[in-house]
Amino acid sequence: MRTMWLLILTTLTLALLGGCDTGKDDGDGPKSPHSDGKTDQIGQCQLDQDLVCRNSDGTFAKSDCCRVSCVVVDVDDALNAHLWEEGLGSIYDVTDDGRLGPDADSVTATISFVPQVEVTLGQAHFERSDGADYQLQSVDDGGVSYRRIRIGWEGDTYEIRLFSGSNIAIVYYEGEITSERTKYAVLDCRGYGSPSYPF
Repeated sequence: MRTMWLLILTTLTLALLGGCDTGKDDGDGPKSPHSDGKTDQIGQCQLDQDLVCRNSDGTFAKSDCCRVSCVVVDVDDALNAHLWEEGLGSIYDVTDDGRLGPDADSVTATISFVPQVEVTLGQAHFERSDGADYQLQSVDDGGVSYRRIRIGWEGDTYEIRLFSGSNIAIVYYEGEITSERTKYAVLDCRGYGSPSYPF
């Protein structure tokens, strides 16, 4: 009898604390711990064939739903040193006292899909008005799906592959510095943002 009461009390406590899985699907699905319940991840909305931003149920989504915020997690330092005056920096490039090594605005990237595709990599904003040429394509390569964004900029080409399943992106470079397509950076676009420094 005592064991049964302990079991009932434990079950009630877990249910009150929200730790009991009732098996009920509330339809919300998993959320980023930084999303505050808002639909702000590209995995929860998508562009249709007319490049209209829609929720997973087909209804129109807010334009910021099709905007992705990323942090830089890996950079080709040799290529980075020759590209821009203020290049990219990784959030993992940390000094001995736990502070961020590169400038804080060098470790972030933004990809907006509406009203038209636009990309900011660190301190570089590829403006259409300054001659940036964008191409956007949805790719399904043997079950791996991603959005490919090609940016023509001052004779160079940047290609970003934003993978749908992981929300990880790879940035490739091809141009004056190297004529072969080279992996320039890796971006984490899951919406967690940059950590607070020092750790």
